[in-house]
Amino acid sequence: MIFNCLIPDIRTHEEEIEESQKYSNAKYQQLATSTDLYIKRNDDSCLSDHKRSALLDHSEQDSNPLSQFFQVKRHSLMRSFYDITELIDERKKLKEQNLYQIAQGECEVLTRMHRLDDWLEGINPGVDKRRSGLEKDLLDFGRQKRSEEVAAWKDVLLLKKDLRELLNEMYKEHSKQSLVYKLQ
Repeated sequence: MIFNCLIPDIRTHEEEIEESQKYSNAKYQQLATSTDLYIKRNDDSCLSDHKRSALLDHSEQDSNPLSQFFQVKRHSLMRSFYDITELIDERKKLKEQNLYQIAQGECEVLTRMHRLDDWLEGINPGVDKRRSGLEKDLLDFGRQKRSEEVAAWKDVLLLKKDLRELLNEMYKEHSKQSLVYKLQ
């Protein structure tokens, strides 16, 4: 008999990714509007390298050196924005994959423990030793799960901090550009 374990629901993970994509799309719209960038973008939440090269609409390039400077700066900041959001999405996916593997390991251990249920404790020292080892394995999986969740939380927290700093820098650049164009 195989022990029936609760393994993380894949649909829940897909819903979380969809919610993350909606958030990224909303942030993208806000940034694109505030910096007057025209970004060619597919419905995917993450841009591949060949798509990322099309971030700016080159048909609207200006021959003014100051304008080109601001355009390059905006392009660089937007690339950084998408790099960070891609890293956040990748880390969340990695966390889910690791938790799924841990859940599979737990399920295997529980199945092995269930097979030993027919043996009474104290009668066979070999079975008792095996049961004790499986219980330790189960505790190890619990520690691994907690470690993975904490590590993922820390990683995403640091990436979000970088993202906040980048958004602040983008706002400052937009303010500088507005001020320079008002003075001209």
